[in-house]
Amino acid sequence: MISLSQISFAHDHDYGHDQKNHDNHDHHEHHGAHVHGIANANLVIENKDIYFELIAPADTIVGFEHAASTPPEKEKVANAKQLLVNAVQLFSFESGDCKAVDVAIDMSGLVASDGHTHDSHDHEHEHEHEHEHDHSDEKTHGKHIEVTASYQFSCKSITQAPQVELSFFRYFKTLEQLRVEWVNYTANGRTQQGMKKLTSNDPKLTLHKH
Repeated sequence: MISLSQISFAHDHDYGHDQKNHDNHDHHEHHGAHVHGIANANLVIENKDIYFELIAPADTIVGFEHAASTPPEKEKVANAKQLLVNAVQLFSFESGDCKAVDVAIDMSGLVASDGHTHDSHDHEHEHEHEHEHDHSDEKTHGKHIEVTASYQFSCKSITQAPQVELSFFRYFKTLEQLRVEWVNYTANGRTQQGMKKLTSNDPKLTLHKH
């Protein structure tokens, strides 16, 4: 299964950047900050695999930031989970024959700790995933709650899939901006790294640069 370390390890080291417009100051100032309407993402391209992780405020995904307690709230969580697990409708690759091989959704912060709803991780394949998070006091303490969605794609050719269009804006109307930190480990051993802020008017991300 995809792990956070697989997605973000590239940002923990000092690589030489081919992408000159990468702004590390902007990364430290904004990436990971909890701002409603703004989601963050990490994307790593390695060989023919693409790893993508979305980290979004729960309010941006379901409209609230506490454990769902009413039927309408629980329905919103279930509907959002159903949308997030459907990688085919969220990612549109220009070409390259890229297919989702693994998907994991973590909405545990929106699930009441009642001992009956510990299935907050949806997997396209059955993998055991154990997490020890206690979110029972999130609402009373006013803590921020985030939704995490992780995807792994396998492509026949990365060079034939230079762009991907992200459709999160289409399904989550309060999402205003998606800040994507990306790293591409090219076949010739070079590392391309950068950041792009996507919006509903500009939802495409270039995956491969010659």
